[in-house]
Formats: sequence, structure tokens, C-alpha cells
Amino acid sequence: MPRAEHGLRRAVEEGIGGFVLSTMINQFHAAGLISDALYFEILLLMNLANIATVAAMRFWGNGYIVGWMLGGLILLQAPNVVGPLEIITYIVIPILIILWRIWKRTSGYHHWGGVY
Repeated sequence: MPRAEHGLRRAVEEGIGGFVLSTMINQFHAAGLISDALYFEILLLMNLANIATVAAMRFWGNGYIVGWMLGGLILLQAPNVVGPLEIITYIVIPILIILWRIWKRTSGYHHWGGVY
């Protein structure tokens, strides 16, 4: 099972890749190389990728999630790389998932239909 170092590496790789892709798309749009319609379609796809990442987090192990959050914290150190949506994706939602798991274990909560 992937551990914290794998989550850390993936978060940093995805964060840097997203920053580079976002910067390129913004520059292409500003230069008139892509239309407004294509620009907004690309932004929509990038947001859908964020949603897919969040949806997959419930299947990740706790160590992987901690590594992911550490990678997010590293990305926060660089100016203009991480925006509000990324802060939610890298920090807030993983914390909520871990708190939910802790609450389940300590409260005796049993839900038979899900992975959480």
C-alpha cells in the first residue's frame, strides 16, 4: 500500500504540473492562440480533475493522505502556485477525511455501504 512518501511525491508532481499547465493555458489565451470557448472548456476539465481527485481520496490510506497534505503544504510555500481551490483539495478535504475516520473508530459508527 502506498505510504506518505508516495502521497507527498504525487501532490508535489500534480501541483507543479497543474501550475505549469495553467500558466501555459493562460498565456495561450492571453496571446489569442486559443479561443474563449476552448479556454473555458480546458478550465472546466481541470476543475473536473480536482473533483475526481477528491472523490478518490476516500480510497487512499491515512499515510498517503498525510503525505498528500505535506506536499500541499510544500506547494503553499511557493507564491502564486496554489489558489483557494487547491488549498481545499490539498489541505481541507484530507483533514476532514482523517477526522471522519478517527470519529468512526472512536464512536463505534458502522456504515456497511461505503469505503470510508
